Amino acid sequence: MAYRVVILCSGDHSRGMGHVYRMGILAEALSSLMECQVSFLVDPQTIIAPLSRGRLPEVHIISSDDLKSRRRVLFRLDPHLIIVDEYGVSEKDLAMYRVGNSRMIVLDSLTVSSDVADHVINAIVGGLVNREWSSGGRTRYYAGPKYMILHPDYRRLRPTRLPRASRRVTTVGVAMGGADALNLTGKIGGWLAGAGLCTQVLLVKGHGSQIHDLKVTHPERLVQIDRADSLAGFFIQCDLAVTGAGITLYEAACMGVPSIAVPQAPHEIETATRFERYGSAIMTSPDDKGDTILALVEALALDQDRRQAMAELGFALLDGCMEPSLSVIRRCFGDKGGC
Repeated sequence: MAYRVVILCSGDHSRGMGHVYRMGILAEALSSLMECQVSFLVDPQTIIAPLSRGRLPEVHIISSDDLKSRRRVLFRLDPHLIIVDEYGVSEKDLAMYRVGNSRMIVLDSLTVSSDVADHVINAIVGGLVNREWSSGGRTRYYAGPKYMILHPDYRRLRPTRLPRASRRVTTVGVAMGGADALNLTGKIGGWLAGAGLCTQVLLVKGHGSQIHDLKVTHPERLVQIDRADSLAGFFIQCDLAVTGAGITLYEAACMGVPSIAVPQAPHEIETATRFERYGSAIMTSPDDKGDTILALVEALALDQDRRQAMAELGFALLDGCMEPSLSVIRRCFGDKGGC
């Protein structure tokens, strides 16, 4: 049976792109592994390119304020499952989205009570401890990094055993996320290439990165990667990385790469703080100048034991497997006891 799934998501340069990227990955998995028919419902500001992933998806573009029009579309599509991965979605909105006999899963929301969704999966906002529980109402909750939805490359390319940290750092990565809201990618990459702390700086250009005529003292040290579909192959080349503090930070941890995390949005501060307290990342401020970030990179590059410890902690957090989240979805299709 082909299940009909509608995914509501949003993301752009100001709000971040993580929700859009992971929903494109999830849609591909639902289509290929479960033979689902997947449609998207997004607002006009959302950048939809990451949703395509080599196909032409059915995308309905309606303002998030126009709840009645969104509800009409959902009634017409009559999906088996509605997945909501939107910034700041309210319970009132969720109640409007719930149509007919559709099941509902909400991702990364702390505002959902036990009466609206069937399942709430808080892979990011739920913290770094994996948990599953019910509060006695309709909803079952899941929290922790095991429920992260990452590109299949992370599972495929991740080493079975974490290698020993190299004595000398040769490659530093810069990956500030798809949005790069504060446009830090080029600045940080330029600082690192010019400082000579490593022989190669790998620079990932996200959808929001504005890199034009980048002036670098030693351009031969800089390798630019444009809008990679997956960063697994990128991280596997890095001895350490300077990253954003959204999903990119989880991706680095999965591959065992110690990170210096630079939050570019208020919600990323909490994520970076968690990772620093846990021990797999060092948090810095987006207001820090080049000297400060370079000093952090240099200190970490010179401390092989600390890099090893950070890598091991990150590596233990998540393994890149999508199955925990997919198993929740299967419950909504009745494959494992239903919702």
